[in-house]
Amino acid sequence: GIDVIVGGASVSMTAAGNTFEVVDGANGKYTGSVLSTAAGTYSVAVLLGGVAVSNSPVSLVLRPGQTEPANCEITMTGDFIGTAGVTSFFLIQARDKYHNPQTYTGSGQSTDLFVASIVLGSLSVPVTVT
Repeated sequence: GIDVIVGGASVSMTAAGNTFEVVDGANGKYTGSVLSTAAGTYSVAVLLGGVAVSNSPVSLVLRPGQTEPANCEITMTGDFIGTAGVTSFFLIQARDKYHNPQTYTGSGQSTDLFVASIVLGSLSVPVTVT
């Protein structure tokens, strides 16, 4: 095709539950931006004059933000009763400030460090969290 070098076209971008702002560069190029609080993978439709452009829709991955400790949750398997000498298991679900769960892939993207201890009366026992 022929490159368009002027602006003024009707360009829109849509994805489920998200509103995009489209800025006309007045040179045939348009910039779309979105501010979302919901992490996930979105299919973004890009339309020019109501018609999908080449390669539309495109996939947009929005990852959770930085972990917010106050929004993290801890759960244990079974009762909250452990046995001396036997490993007790519990789960910490890290969440961002919008309550999106962190989903680590093992690719080194995690920077969260959890430190836990068990308090027995006046005795605090550090435990390993992996």
